[in-house]
Amino acid sequence: MLLNKQSGLSLIELMIALVLGLLLLAGVLQVFLGSSQTYRLTGDLARAQENGRFALDMLARDIRMAGYRNPDRGELIDFFIVGSDCPNTEACTVNVSGTTESDTIAVQLDPEENTDCLGSSVGADDIVINIYSVRTQPISGVNISSLFCRGWNVTTGAWSSPSVQPLVDGIENMQILYGIAPDEKFITRYVTADNVPDWNKIRAVRIGLLVSAGNVTGAAESKKREYIILDSGGVSFTDRQARYVYTTTVNLNNSLTDQI
Repeated sequence: MLLNKQSGLSLIELMIALVLGLLLLAGVLQVFLGSSQTYRLTGDLARAQENGRFALDMLARDIRMAGYRNPDRGELIDFFIVGSDCPNTEACTVNVSGTTESDTIAVQLDPEENTDCLGSSVGADDIVINIYSVRTQPISGVNISSLFCRGWNVTTGAWSSPSVQPLVDGIENMQILYGIAPDEKFITRYVTADNVPDWNKIRAVRIGLLVSAGNVTGAAESKKREYIILDSGGVSFTDRQARYVYTTTVNLNNSLTDQI
């Protein structure tokens, strides 16, 4: 019996094998890239949700206690600092008109932990104004928006924190409305800071935040996206950042007693 000798592969067979190998490799690469993109996008969405939750928790905690002071330590204090009552131009509640700028809120209270919003220590009887604002900070050559805060010590008349510091990255816009209760029973409307007729009649605060993951580059599809944050009107972006709009309403625990 004669055995056939191996004569090798023809050029056509080699080309077919090469094409099949390239197709298989392209399929594997496509699956890998798709999984990587999905992983990055899922991570961005999760971080954006965490940023929004953390920022709302921090703001709500202070706003809920606005105007707090131990009854044994003196008279009641104002909830928020505005206008001529501002001890410093940066320590003031401000409404900014437009779709791209953010509001600022200055919350006054006697902190139970004797610290300001950044953890700086203050005296046991000191009154503090925590000023929350949205600013940018450069990261890898790109300006990233964050929620910033700084504390002003009313008692000593000086900053309790050495400088304004970021609390939560990815907070791109903050809009705030104030609930007015003219008859001291029910809130009849929510207005901006420059339309509050009587700050002693504030009973609740509504917060709106536009939040992203706070990354230099996003993982979402690059396209135009539009958002509306409370009274700001529409704001649009054309980039790869995934964003959420978060809103909450915070009742003032110390608003049941008329301060007039």
